[in-house]
Amino acid sequence: LIANGESGKWSAAQINSALVAAGQAYQAMSDEEAPNALRIIDKVVGNHEHIGLLRAAMPKSRVVVMKRDPRDNLLSIYKNRFNAHGLHYNTDLRALAYYYSRFLRWLEFWQELWPDSFHVLDYDELTADPEGQARKLLDYCDLPWEDGVLDFHKSDNSVRTLSVYQVRQPIYRSSVRSWERYADDLAPLFDALREFGVPLPD
Repeated sequence: LIANGESGKWSAAQINSALVAAGQAYQAMSDEEAPNALRIIDKVVGNHEHIGLLRAAMPKSRVVVMKRDPRDNLLSIYKNRFNAHGLHYNTDLRALAYYYSRFLRWLEFWQELWPDSFHVLDYDELTADPEGQARKLLDYCDLPWEDGVLDFHKSDNSVRTLSVYQVRQPIYRSSVRSWERYADDLAPLFDALREFGVPLPD
């Protein structure tokens, strides 16, 4: 609707109906690709911009936002080949800083509009206390705790993202504060983050 410039011509009921139809279409596509899956995890970069639409289209869905020290987060993006997927901002430090500032603004927007629309999972806290943070996450998702939760790396489930190798390993802390090894080279990134109002942890 928005892409076609027609959203202003639709009533609230029509828009709601279109969102429900979009959710059903997504479910049908997921069922076709993974017919035996009980749940689907969608890690598409940019989902944070559409949290409200996602929840409206799929009311039973749960949105989880992983937050991390922006310096570690952006270093990880910078080191990976996201540009192969059309995300060309990952090769420019200033563009990365701007994108991250937009990410934070989107979260603030959805938090103000729908305070319970997503759950924030802190990367550093997860690596320091895997079980405690995993229990909070499962509670948000209305899922029971199982002893095998922390053995996720032993699963043979299909993974189609750049994290395919990480999810085959136990939770580790070696990536925490990894930016320090590249501090001099990343100085322009840190300056840009400050310029765009992104707070940097001590």
